[in-house]
Amino acid sequence: MAGKNLALGSNPLKKSEAVVRDMLRGERLEPRSTPSRASQGGLLRKTIYFDEAEWQAIRARCYQDDLTYTEVVRAAVRAYLQL
Repeated sequence: MAGKNLALGSNPLKKSEAVVRDMLRGERLEPRSTPSRASQGGLLRKTIYFDEAEWQAIRARCYQDDLTYTEVVRAAVRAYLQL
């Protein structure tokens, strides 16, 4: 085994396109015992990006309706997805 770095192990991404597709669908390579970034109430925390106009609209709605950023974004997602 000379020349082989065993500390790094084998590459789990042999079929990288399939792995990326599965990750985008929410499937994991290995199940975790606890959900990542989940609150005690079961809410997941994700990072999302807004352009300047979207962010200004969110801030304006928060100010007008005295809501948090999260409440505004979640209401918009629910309306868009008809949840």
